Amino acid sequence: MLIYTDGDMEQLVDLRTKVGIAERNAHRADLVPAAPRRRGDTGETGADQTLALIDAQAAYAAFADEAAERAEAWIVETIGHVEFRELLREHLPRKSSETDADGNAVEVVHPEDRGFMVNTDTFPQALLHFVDPDDETHRTVVGPVFDSEAAFRKRLRRLSAGQFDTLWISALNLNRGLVADPKAERFSSAIRTSSAT
Repeated sequence: MLIYTDGDMEQLVDLRTKVGIAERNAHRADLVPAAPRRRGDTGETGADQTLALIDAQAAYAAFADEAAERAEAWIVETIGHVEFRELLREHLPRKSSETDADGNAVEVVHPEDRGFMVNTDTFPQALLHFVDPDDETHRTVVGPVFDSEAAFRKRLRRLSAGQFDTLWISALNLNRGLVADPKAERFSSAIRTSSAT
């Protein structure tokens, strides 16, 4: 996963917004039949909108490549199912008691923990800081390589909230095996000849 510098991320968001606007304009131009152009008419044609879209996409792609060269590459790996399950047991989701409509006490999972089924206050740090005590090379975060554990912890603290969340959620999904298999996403090469096949 790439952690972009703050300025680059802002520029990428701006360029992506411009692509979205150009896409909508080009789509709108395709839906509305163009009136015949007369001498003196002003305004952009459908072809102009298509060219604007191509330019916006090219600007985004060029800057994304440039920004990726400056970005910091973070690499997370699985820690193994035994260690991962231990971490899950150590960081169970927070629960509280609430009263249901009938006046009965029911236990509910904290809203922030519900989607992940872990304690989102403690689990992210534990997962990203995981290092096998018997083998220091077996860890969640394998890149970038830092001079010391203190330097790693300091850099992790300096990530933005969004960068940190993206990193730990990526590690969580990787360990849960929720990363899609590219082969499963392939399209069928068979040619459909009728609705019965």
